[in-house]
Amino acid sequence: DGSIACWGRNNDGQAPPDGVPGVFIAVAAGGEHSLALRRDGSIACWGRNQFDQAPPGGMDGDFVAIGAGMYFSVALRRDGSIACWGRNNEGQ
Repeated sequence: DGSIACWGRNNDGQAPPDGVPGVFIAVAAGGEHSLALRRDGSIACWGRNQFDQAPPGGMDGDFVAIGAGMYFSVALRRDGSIACWGRNNEGQ
């Protein structure tokens, strides 16, 4: 049905027990944050956000794929360009 269920350690909001509302087609988990790709191409983010890797407002755009690292997030736009946000202290 496109919903997301979360479980496990939730000290930074990375696994909200009530899940995340919306209709999603993909999910990615980083070190202490998670993100999910909505059917409309926008991205929802939640969890620890100390390096802006999980902006609470999510990311608007026409995305088709997502990924998450320890302190950063990446997404592929429909036009083939890539968006990256979060920590970049080592060129990630």
